[in-house]
Amino acid sequence: MPINPGGGGGGGGGGSLTDVYNVISYGADPTGTVDSTTSIQSAANAAKAVGGTLFIPAGVYLTSATLDFTGSFSVWAQHGDERPGLFTGARIHCTASNIPIVNLGGNGQYIHGLWAEFTTIQPSANTNAFCFNWSTGGAWSRYEMMTAVNGAIGFNFNPSTYNPVFSCSMDTWRVMGYSISAILWGSSTSESTGCVFSNLYTTNNYNGTAVACTGTAVSFSYLDECVVNQLNVEHCLPATIACAFFECKNAVVNGLHEEALTLTAANARLLDIDGATQLTLNGWTLRSNTFAANLGAVGLIGSGGGGASSCNISSIIQVSNTFTGIAGTTVYLWHQTYGTPVQGYYWRITQANTSGLGGMVNGDFGAPYNVVVEINNTVYSPGSLGTNPPVSGTVYQAPTVGRPQLVTIPITATAIGGSAQLALGPTSAPSAFGGPEDIGVSGETHNVTFILPPGWYWSITVTSATIGTASVLGM
Repeated sequence: MPINPGGGGGGGGGGSLTDVYNVISYGADPTGTVDSTTSIQSAANAAKAVGGTLFIPAGVYLTSATLDFTGSFSVWAQHGDERPGLFTGARIHCTASNIPIVNLGGNGQYIHGLWAEFTTIQPSANTNAFCFNWSTGGAWSRYEMMTAVNGAIGFNFNPSTYNPVFSCSMDTWRVMGYSISAILWGSSTSESTGCVFSNLYTTNNYNGTAVACTGTAVSFSYLDECVVNQLNVEHCLPATIACAFFECKNAVVNGLHEEALTLTAANARLLDIDGATQLTLNGWTLRSNTFAANLGAVGLIGSGGGGASSCNISSIIQVSNTFTGIAGTTVYLWHQTYGTPVQGYYWRITQANTSGLGGMVNGDFGAPYNVVVEINNTVYSPGSLGTNPPVSGTVYQAPTVGRPQLVTIPITATAIGGSAQLALGPTSAPSAFGGPEDIGVSGETHNVTFILPPGWYWSITVTSATIGTASVLGM
């Protein structure tokens, strides 16, 4: 993008190349000596008035109040080496506490290269300490090459009134240091539709030591038909949830990497997809993560308060994690954190490295509920089996969601003439399926195998025989 760094801005309107407003021309101090809040805001207001471009040259600019960068205009901050101690670009350094450093939002915005920082990490009690805050929604905007340092929340989108974001691009964001969340994006009054988030990196050890956060480290809520490409959540001590996609619909995540995270609260999980519908996660790598001791049951994945359906997670790769040998803590692949789920759940997990885990599925799903968790083509579905091994003569209903299941039940005779009768059908009174199967002499085992369509009812009734633990495979 052509920039006239020496320009002070001029008339003409329409966002032409002459409408570039240099903050230094309005009195901003790039040496970090004099407060530049008023000067930067004056230049921004001039750029907004004509849909022009605010230019922030390299340097450190002290601010003591929130900068209002909302509206249909562009901001171009000079970029440089971003390594700590070597930074050569433009930095907005806020000397106040518990305020947003920059407010954003609007139609047709183009924001490039902004770095916003507090002097030290804001405590979690400072719930308004946002480095970047979308105080309103907008459409067809682009936000790229942005860095948030030491906020309670790095990137925040949660306006108090209904303000959605539509068809926007968020690219190359970095968060270094936070006490609540690195990214807290979306709520019931602020969903995002048709947006793309790419190359997001968060870490909570800006000063070398991982810091605890009281909220979810990275939380996306109410994404509708959005795409997230390569999300990195690293070096943090989250309490309960490391990363979440709450109430997200038809969203695709291509690449989630979680590294050096230690979760410290009961019911903890590295990924929560509570309420998600048709969420697809392609590629999830876990490196050097663990859980604190004495947490009870915890999980890599979980859901903690509402239904989720038709979610697919593929390719879970583990490297150097510590998920076993933790005193008082058992790590499951899937951990359900409440006892009365909404009906209609279906999660499918494929190509998952499940080594080093305490178990696959944990949680009180409740036998009447239509719940399916399928891991590497094995179905863990208390809703379809009720109890496992099944009870002779008891009628069970398969989940009404998901795919047909291949059920195999071992039957072992306890005397000569042992037999098993399968009943199967679409009503709550299933009909006998074939004749009784002769098991044989005492100690002999036969498998009863059948295909169970979604929503169908079934039972197995045995005579002089015992029922073993059933296995269920998705088809």
